[in-house]
Amino acid sequence: MTEKHGTRQQRLATRFPKTPATATSLCPFRGPNIAIVPVRYALDRSRYDVAPEKLKPLPKDGKWTRLPTLKTRSYTLRQLYDGYVYVFDETAQTLHEYAVSAIDGHLSRIVWTDAHIGSDQRNGTSDSQPFLLYPRDNRLHIAFSHVQWTWRLCEHMRSNPPSRALWMKALDLKRYCITMAEPDTMPLDRIAEAVADIDEGKVVEDGRFADSAIPTVQPSSSDEAASLFSPLGADVFWRGSVDDQDSSLFIALDDPLAVFNDLGMQLAADQAAYRIWQVEHEHKIQIAQTVTTLCGAEGELEKLPASVRGDALLTHQYLSDVEAYFEQCILEEAQISSSSVPGDFLLLPNMFKSLDLRKAIEARYGSAPSEHGLQAWKDRHKWRREVDLSGARQYLLQHLPTGDKLLQQVRDTQSDFQHWAVHLGTEPLKLFIDTTNPKSLLYLQMIMLNLQIIYAQDDAATAWLAEQETNTSSLFGTLRYGFSPALKHALH
Repeated sequence: MTEKHGTRQQRLATRFPKTPATATSLCPFRGPNIAIVPVRYALDRSRYDVAPEKLKPLPKDGKWTRLPTLKTRSYTLRQLYDGYVYVFDETAQTLHEYAVSAIDGHLSRIVWTDAHIGSDQRNGTSDSQPFLLYPRDNRLHIAFSHVQWTWRLCEHMRSNPPSRALWMKALDLKRYCITMAEPDTMPLDRIAEAVADIDEGKVVEDGRFADSAIPTVQPSSSDEAASLFSPLGADVFWRGSVDDQDSSLFIALDDPLAVFNDLGMQLAADQAAYRIWQVEHEHKIQIAQTVTTLCGAEGELEKLPASVRGDALLTHQYLSDVEAYFEQCILEEAQISSSSVPGDFLLLPNMFKSLDLRKAIEARYGSAPSEHGLQAWKDRHKWRREVDLSGARQYLLQHLPTGDKLLQQVRDTQSDFQHWAVHLGTEPLKLFIDTTNPKSLLYLQMIMLNLQIIYAQDDAATAWLAEQETNTSSLFGTLRYGFSPALKHALH
């Protein structure tokens, strides 16, 4: 059990306030400080989750950041994982750095000393707690980064108000004390309602987010020490840790690379599912399609009703109905020609059933089979004696829908992947990555290279990546150049 399950004291604290119940006690928003629990924007459960229907969407009454609309996923909030939180206090004009521990949910401030000046690696944390604490009248800008900011990036953010406004989350505590409804925030007592990996009361270990780039259980791998994960937590852990629940809040921070990684993992899973289907069924489907093309009713595009064109499943259903109609026509012709007494064929069962079939086809698909089509069907009779046309058609009707569905899932995830790639932009600093630092540059290059390998699995994806080389609307366009448009321009 992790420390985020909540101790007995924390559970009691959620029921009984820590502030004294006397006439001299302070109003919650009259206390000197406000407790802030940072969380992050993330993707909700995927189709591969143990319970994909158990979504926890962003509460409708919140003021949340507008993120790109996706075809395959919705957004939620999740806990932070191992990384760093940065707080610029606009009132005090100070920049604070906190180390985040996903295991125990604590934030430890790294108190800067003269020895830290100019250094890209800073440590020496102070006492930790599962929240930030800032004066109730102050204005803040807050951000989360898995990678520690370089000193150059710290100096840039400290001296550049426009960058803080664009890339960090603003929080006016004085205004929050009045509205309790500032952008990206909610009262702390609603954290279990909004955050997908925080449960109310006690943790329910249900295996959620196992397919995420940041799972809730440590992956079993050869490199467990380097595996990122963030265990589930109970709301009592945070609510029972603050001095005053009523004045405390949580704030959602951006974490775009984690979202991008999650889309990449989903795309890899979609591609794997489609490949498994191809291995099992694609060859048989190709044979069945050859059989139906050579021996079945005419299926050329120009001879199909407009209502079925472009829909493989509906086309095969239409051709199956047409073939049944043609067979009925041939049966009726044979009965008429074999009749020995004029008119006695009128008494035969199912006579003229072809008329009903023809009307049904015309009503369902918008056009009736032609005489030319009937003659072509008759001409192919000798080939049909050698094959199982009905079995081939049924195989297509049974398995094509699954293949089409799996392929569409790949296409939809590719579309989401593209939209998010463009949403990230072309400026690594926006992602708090300083490409002048070799470790930070390598970190971003490895992420983008791995995602590129996952994405570039078909001609359309390869063409889109080639287009990025030309117009540079995403980081893929400058990946080979260390994410430097200037270097790319100079070399070309």
